[in-house]
Amino acid sequence: MKSKKYSIVISVGVGFALLIGLTTGIGVYVGNRLAQDRQFAQLPPLELTAGTAARTKSLSMATGLIDNNVEALFVLDHLTGNLQCWLLNTKTGNVGGIYRASAATDLAVAGKSGTPEYIMTTGNFFFRGGSTGTAKPANSICYIGDANTGNVVGYSLSYNEQALNRGGAVNGALKLICKGAARTAIVTRDQ
Repeated sequence: MKSKKYSIVISVGVGFALLIGLTTGIGVYVGNRLAQDRQFAQLPPLELTAGTAARTKSLSMATGLIDNNVEALFVLDHLTGNLQCWLLNTKTGNVGGIYRASAATDLAVAGKSGTPEYIMTTGNFFFRGGSTGTAKPANSICYIGDANTGNVVGYSLSYNEQALNRGGAVNGALKLICKGAARTAIVTRDQ
């Protein structure tokens, strides 16, 4: 009696193993055929872009993508509060444009107690419209904050890629596009 039970259990186990093997084999065969017949849609390669940022006690730097062809380096001098944005000439790799702003002035750190404690980062923003002639808005915003006052500002620029690549440095001003205070009363919605 026991040997009959064991033979049934073994037979059922072997049957399941054969079924799993057969199902796996069919799956591999069908997957192989579909891949050979290219019935699956081909996915485009994934393009990765990454902004970077670094900081020391007296200098902050961050990169930002201006458009598909141009990257910017934002440089903030903590000693003066001056911000520069360097755009590279895509043909030569040299600095082709320099845009400037005074973050210290826009953050209203002058006359405040203590030394400003700056923090900086960049973000992507795709402006709608804003192109005037050959100048178009950048796809990047540089945000700067002062930890002592809690004030925050954001800068961007409009640039002319043709002028940038002609040679010679294009000089311009960074545009203050947003300004606020992180240390304000919390606004709540009426219930």
